[in-house]
Amino acid sequence: MTLFDAAIQDFEMIKEGDRVLVALSGDKNSMALIHILKSFQRAAPIKFTIGAVTCNPKVEDFNPN
Repeated sequence: MTLFDAAIQDFEMIKEGDRVLVALSGDKNSMALIHILKSFQRAAPIKFTIGAVTCNPKVEDFNPN
């Protein structure tokens, strides 16, 4: 069990039947989050769904590449 898994379970952040929506900007942090959540979803003893939306933070210097 990873620290991520333990935190999700210890703090009951995701429960059975939840629908988790993740806002993705396309940068490495948001992409890492969706991959970690998908990994947790496969191994978790609970069933939940994940949705993703893209967002543009409208910051002049933003460049996800």
